[in-house]
Amino acid sequence: NDPYRCICWSCCDELHLDYKEQTLQTRYNMKGPSKLLTAENLMNVIVQLEGLNELESCYNITVKSDTQDQCTCRPLEILLLITWISTIVNFTEVLKSDSYVSILHSTMHEYTEHESSEQLECFGDEVAALLLQTCNDAIFY
Repeated sequence: NDPYRCICWSCCDELHLDYKEQTLQTRYNMKGPSKLLTAENLMNVIVQLEGLNELESCYNITVKSDTQDQCTCRPLEILLLITWISTIVNFTEVLKSDSYVSILHSTMHEYTEHESSEQLECFGDEVAALLLQTCNDAIFY
């Protein structure tokens, strides 16, 4: 719940050191809606993370739920997944955000020279549907 909480190994909720495997595991509990990822900034965060996610990382994060489900991914993959889920949860607010409108306008810029206003309105609906489909694809595949 505290977005400014320290996440170093000495401040974690639980620490497990495996001498045999030479690994160190830390555990953090997170609850509630994000205070850093908002409908207003989700599109900008996704754009930045998509580029950074290609970078290699020697760290892995294992996400475990209360139902004992778990997955292990690189940290940026987890953040990107959380961002896509947040986009679906806040979808109507995201469509009203300045960052989405900015992306929509830049996408429509080339399209506007040859199309009527009715076609542009349909284009806006198509972009929203494409965003929703992209969110679903990113989460479930």
